[in-house]
Amino acid sequence: MTIFLNKFYKLNNMKTMYDSIPPKVVREGKIVRIFFDFVPVEIQVANNDEDTSLSETKTITKFEGININLTGTIDYDKLVDSIISEKYPTSNQFAIIMNKQKAQTDPDADKSAEYLSDYDELEAYTDHSKEVAKELLTAIESL
Repeated sequence: MTIFLNKFYKLNNMKTMYDSIPPKVVREGKIVRIFFDFVPVEIQVANNDEDTSLSETKTITKFEGININLTGTIDYDKLVDSIISEKYPTSNQFAIIMNKQKAQTDPDADKSAEYLSDYDELEAYTDHSKEVAKELLTAIESL
C-alpha cells in the first residue's frame, strides 16, 4: 500500500507522522502541543520524478510519534493523565483494572493470562508516561 504524505499525517487517534522530529513542545496561541516517542519509519511512496512512471515507488523515512494538544494550566498530573489517556481512555483503564481483579480471583479462567498481561502493559505505560511528563514539564516551563 502506498501512503502519500505531506508535512503531517494523522495515523490514528494517537500517532502522527512528520518529515522530521518536531520540537518537544510548541505553543500555538492558547494551545500547547506536546510531541514525544518519535521513531523513524520507512514507508513506500510514489516516485514523482519526471523520468519515471507513477507506478514506481521509493522508500523514504518519516518520523512517527505521539502529539497531544493541551490548554489551560499544565502541571505534572495533567501531563501524566493526558499522556496515559491518549493511549488508554479512562473506560479502558477501568476495564483493565477490573479484569486484573477477575484474573486474580480466578487464576484458572481462560483469559487470566491475557488480563494480567494487559495490566502489566498499562502499568509499564504509566511508568513511561511519568518519565515523559517530567521531561515535557521542563520544556513547557522554558516556553
